[in-house]
Amino acid sequence: MSDVTFVVGQDKVEIQAHKFILASASEVFHTMFYGSIPEGDIVTMPYGNAEAFWLMLQVNLMYN
Repeated sequence: MSDVTFVVGQDKVEIQAHKFILASASEVFHTMFYGSIPEGDIVTMPYGNAEAFWLMLQVNLMYN
């Protein structure tokens, strides 16, 4: 039921999420998904670390 997929790292790990929930918790995600040039449903992050990104999402939602 997610509406965005982050494809992270060289292994192309897929992390699914909800745009509205991320945007509600973070101004960066709000701009990313609802700004003047919004991201699509798949966001590719080829140089990222999937585990670190997943943890960042969890912490961001927990404390916002």
